[in-house]
Amino acid sequence: MTQILGVSPTQIFREIIIVVIGILIAFALNAWWSGVQQKNEEQLILEGLHHDFEDNLRKIKVNLLLVEHSERLIESGLSSINQNIKDLNSVRFDSLIVTVMSTPIFDPVDGTLKDILSSGKLNVISNHVLRHHLSARSSHLQKVKEIENSIHDFINNQT
Repeated sequence: MTQILGVSPTQIFREIIIVVIGILIAFALNAWWSGVQQKNEEQLILEGLHHDFEDNLRKIKVNLLLVEHSERLIESGLSSINQNIKDLNSVRFDSLIVTVMSTPIFDPVDGTLKDILSSGKLNVISNHVLRHHLSARSSHLQKVKEIENSIHDFINNQT
């Protein structure tokens, strides 16, 4: 075979193959590293959401305890009224009124979700069902807020 500039075509072909293989390896490593970074970012997002939802669950449990306590007070007050209205002292009656008039408010922790939605990182989450539920969450919370506001308006208008 004839040599071009002192290099045989076989050597040129071999060098081209080595360069192409090197480029393909670089692309593969880049794709792998991008996948690792995306998984790490997804994991951080999921951990943040998990902490937010744990905080929300604690708040809901506290609100449920308050509602259960209110129910017991109301039942106690009503049974006192049914037995004899004189047995119901003014302090107990006042606490009964306050209990009836106050309802717990759920103010959810949603900092991580707001960050995800505002930054456009919702697509980082690989579970499409979770993505759908997270994107619909704000409309569900808006409905809950409207119900809460209606209840508070009703209670405030009764006084």
